Amino acid sequence: MLQLLPYSYVNEEEVVMRARYAGRAIAALGIIVMFTGCALTKGKNLQSEVSGIEGKSYPVTQNVLNKLQLPAPGIDPANTAAVTDYPDQNILEVAVGPVSLPDGTPHTLRPISVTAFPFDFWLTGYDWAITDGEGNDLTPALLHHFNIIDPNRRELFYPIARRIFAAGRETPAATMPPMVGVPVRGNAPMLLVTMLANTTGTDYSDVYFRLWISYTTRDEATIKPKSVYPLYIDSGGPVGPRSYEVPPGETVEAYSAAPATGGRIVALGGHLHDYGKRLILRDMTADKTIWNAKPLTDGPDHVTGMPVKVFPFPWQGKLDPDHTYRIQARYENPTSENAPDRGMGSIGGVFILSGNMEWASPDYNNPTYLDDMVITLGSPRFHHWRELSPDEMRARLGIASAAR
Repeated sequence: MLQLLPYSYVNEEEVVMRARYAGRAIAALGIIVMFTGCALTKGKNLQSEVSGIEGKSYPVTQNVLNKLQLPAPGIDPANTAAVTDYPDQNILEVAVGPVSLPDGTPHTLRPISVTAFPFDFWLTGYDWAITDGEGNDLTPALLHHFNIIDPNRRELFYPIARRIFAAGRETPAATMPPMVGVPVRGNAPMLLVTMLANTTGTDYSDVYFRLWISYTTRDEATIKPKSVYPLYIDSGGPVGPRSYEVPPGETVEAYSAAPATGGRIVALGGHLHDYGKRLILRDMTADKTIWNAKPLTDGPDHVTGMPVKVFPFPWQGKLDPDHTYRIQARYENPTSENAPDRGMGSIGGVFILSGNMEWASPDYNNPTYLDDMVITLGSPRFHHWRELSPDEMRARLGIASAAR
């Protein structure tokens, strides 16, 4: 999915890395469906499928805005983005813009927008483009990242708002395997986080980011798709910064959490920096290792990626809300200096809920939820927001610190 990884208070590399997980999670699903003889298909050009076609526009209603329970600094209710439905093509479109981007514009977070999809559906694929006001394609290099956040659902391992989709400039269009989809709620407020940048040597005006989503609805599905969700856990915890120093010798960074609901993992991937040696996920309650992976390297210390672990059988990869799980990232730095790229350790994957369980709603008064939201909502106001802790962001915004 779509995201298949979140975004909150992070440095620039973390944002890019998480956008890459969208493709990685789709790839993981592709591996899974090979067990049933299905194949992962290349993403369709959804943009061309609706070119020249008039769809039905669904503006954001006051009823949708009333469902927001955001802490200060809140969001400007004028910043809304309508959704256009092309029912004959089963494609939804959402656009953010217009934006003026002179050459030399640094990484710029746009004011957070609110959108709402007009009905419940399963997301089955996506495509995106940077365009002008007439819909003509501009260079995709103008996108830094884009994210959709559902503030009224929480992450699996973290009490923060759930990230349901992300894309970066290198994220390709993708189509889900047959009979698999990411469920998305209709008439629910979604926050759109958009960062643009222009170092192309050309001035641009009237710039839009456009996202197209292919979908299946319950009424249309003869056999409804299997609902899958992104899962994410980071050795740096739920609110950043999540990178850390890797001094000479061994460094071990870990974080423990219990999932909000039960289910099972169907695939896992991960992320480590250079000098990373192991990425481990353990069920601490059952004293059981779920995943213990060495990174892929092209030398003793240069990490090029992580393997994908598939759990093809129903009894594998189970997650119990009564259990505590720990991610651990291990580094060994053979030099006499700190690692220049610091360290990170993240696991992302695909998750299926157990039985009739539903995705959990957040505790809107949870301090971690509040920290995450204040950074998300306040970030567009400050260019150097990555350097601010949640309380520093509150001080800049002139709002009270969260109760602990």
